[in-house]
Amino acid sequence: MIETDHNLVHSNQHDQVDRLNRLLTSLYGCVENEKGFTLFLNDLLTELKLHSVALICSRSDPIRSVHSWTSGYPKGLVKTLLKTKLVFKDEAIIKALENTDAGATSFSDCHPDYNIIDHLSLFSKSWAKPIGLIDSASISFSQNHNQQCMLVLNRQKQSGVFSALDLSLLDRLEPHIKQAINLFETLKQRQTDAESIHSAIEHMPNPVAIYSSLGKLLTCNRQFENLGLKYSAFHINTERQQIIFTDTQLHQDFLQSLSMLIIESDHEKEPQTHFILTDKKPLKISLRPMLSNENVVKSVIIEIKDSNQKVELKASDIQSILQCSKSEANVLNQLTQGKTIEETADILNRSVHTIRSNVKAVMMKNNYNRREDVVADIIKFFD
Repeated sequence: MIETDHNLVHSNQHDQVDRLNRLLTSLYGCVENEKGFTLFLNDLLTELKLHSVALICSRSDPIRSVHSWTSGYPKGLVKTLLKTKLVFKDEAIIKALENTDAGATSFSDCHPDYNIIDHLSLFSKSWAKPIGLIDSASISFSQNHNQQCMLVLNRQKQSGVFSALDLSLLDRLEPHIKQAINLFETLKQRQTDAESIHSAIEHMPNPVAIYSSLGKLLTCNRQFENLGLKYSAFHINTERQQIIFTDTQLHQDFLQSLSMLIIESDHEKEPQTHFILTDKKPLKISLRPMLSNENVVKSVIIEIKDSNQKVELKASDIQSILQCSKSEANVLNQLTQGKTIEETADILNRSVHTIRSNVKAVMMKNNYNRREDVVADIIKFFD
């Protein structure tokens, strides 16, 4: 008899472990699912022989729903009840809120003769009685950002009340559900951030890409992709979330630089730089860490400079870095393009004397001794 009981206990424990593993596989499989935890709730419904189950994340001050997923409920019912706040008048929700961070609880406390209908308000009876509800269990826990999450499970008479084994299973699931929701929200936020970043860099004239602190490509603008195609230098692998360089050695060097910027604690150093060889001038790649307020790398910005691309400067561009008039800036603009004083005079329809006077005036205003240094600094700044 003792041996039989031992075998029964061992069998129950084995079944419980199998149930837990199946549910954990289902739970973590939903973290990256656009539908959230609906599939997990479907599996939970089957494993625990439920009539219905809801996972609700809400915030207080004021009370409002952040996320909600259901299985077994009429479509849209829980969302409607959440919008009208009627859901917070339900005894199962009230009980869950009262037992936050207290583990799994049920109305029946595992008493087989318990009938939940006798203990419900008229509001809850109106929907519980027609479906033959006999028991309700819940787990409730606090999350970040003043958030509270509740898992509410309902059973009909034919399935019986929740047993001690059922509540034990829910207790073991609780920390995993909490962690899975955290992961889901983190990924959602990263997706939102990536979409915001993509929208911002799409309007930038220069080729730009952004890597996350996990070493994954978040986004890049069209100019970046087009540059890779133009020189057959690299392409974007969206599945792997990586820039794949044609030169394998450059690819390895790039990944090493990326890892160093993410891992290294000293971020005062210069950006990491690499060059892509082309049949013309090389392309310059710069990797620069973007830091959070806590001085932690939150992303890495990748910029590529194409020296083969002619930069059309305007007088206003030169005026933004030097003290000079528009007329003087126009002279400097010609000189940065390699024109001589005489050629500049012809292009601008001025005398050579006037052009020389313009250059001397700029040198005096900005403390330069040589014309060549003024021109060189303009080219370096806009290079």
